Amino acid sequence: MQGRTTARWRAGVHAVPAFVEERLQSGTLYRSPAAAPSVRFVHGSAAPPPPPPREGKSGVALSHFGEDGRVGMVDVSSKGETKRVATAEGWLRLPKEVVECIEGSRMKKFSTVSELEAICKIAGIQAAKKTSDLVPMCHPLLLSQVDVRVTYRGSEGLYVLAKVVVSGKTGVEMEALTAVSVSLLTGYDMLKAAGKGMEIEGVRLLKKEGGKGGTYVSSSSPLSPPS
Repeated sequence: MQGRTTARWRAGVHAVPAFVEERLQSGTLYRSPAAAPSVRFVHGSAAPPPPPPREGKSGVALSHFGEDGRVGMVDVSSKGETKRVATAEGWLRLPKEVVECIEGSRMKKFSTVSELEAICKIAGIQAAKKTSDLVPMCHPLLLSQVDVRVTYRGSEGLYVLAKVVVSGKTGVEMEALTAVSVSLLTGYDMLKAAGKGMEIEGVRLLKKEGGKGGTYVSSSSPLSPPS
């Protein structure tokens, strides 16, 4: 194997980096792969190193990209634990046929709406606790509180507001957004038999508190006042 590969390299099929040539000469090319520098081959030549992490207009580096430009989980081991809170919202807009199905009769409407709100709430709470399983670079967190409020508002649609609290080293923005998103998806699943034209919209972070970044409040008002 080594002889055939060496012949192909020296025949000009592949460009040979200097460290590879040295190991070919010494006969140690396949003896200690871990000792060789990390080099990727693209069309027969060594690929250039990955770009440095991209920065936004504020000059703040993207925290999930290391100095070598590769993605990774942020090291929060040196951070202190603080109380962190995040609130997010979103809507499931319902077409006329879905609303009419829900409001078919008073008794049916009461039962359908209460059950719908309950299952969407449970789904949101479960999703917040599973965020690190769904979003690859999120840290697993021991959440202190997950409060999901689901409100059916007739022709306006289904509104979800989620608040997540933790005492930890990293924020819970993703947990709040995940809670809202999965709650709305659950609503879609529960109602899709009545119509497929429902639309999820306006999923966004309203507020976050705690941590090095301090407090963030969305510059625009909530799509619906929390009730």
